[in-house]
Amino acid sequence: RQPEETVVTISSDFGYNINTDKVLEKIRLLKPDFHLALGDFSYSEITPETEWCKYVRQTIGDEIPFQVVAGNHESDGRDGHIDNFIKCLPNMINGVVGEYGKEYYFDYPKNNPSARFILISPELHFDSGTTTYGPKTKNLAWLEAAIDGARDTSIPWVIVGMHKDCIRSAPITC
Repeated sequence: RQPEETVVTISSDFGYNINTDKVLEKIRLLKPDFHLALGDFSYSEITPETEWCKYVRQTIGDEIPFQVVAGNHESDGRDGHIDNFIKCLPNMINGVVGEYGKEYYFDYPKNNPSARFILISPELHFDSGTTTYGPKTKNLAWLEAAIDGARDTSIPWVIVGMHKDCIRSAPITC
């Protein structure tokens, strides 16, 4: 790793098993500037949510920001609740805009950013309703403003992350 190099790791669909151990250990070894966890955390293989968060922190350490966004297994409480994961894996990045864990973005690095990371939750069912990014929705307007804002400030990279694979060659629902 070069002194000016930014390292970001991204994964989803974790669980609590030998494969999860390997992924978290690799994150720890890479020492990224931050990790983006794109949903489906514990699959109820370890409960409550605080135990899964403790497992993550014991494996990767307390220094690496482990930024979360909901997947379908915790948006509706089926395998834990996103609000509980947010509490035990809180935001560690300065300058987050939006609702951490559900729909937010941040510029990185903070000074003279080269990238805007946007995390969204399309077609997920929360207590407050289902998020949708269809035409003329508030979620799409928010996303477009986040992208346009990055372009307006000459941020060269815009990365949008989500749990559901909404961009693919097969028919999609989101």
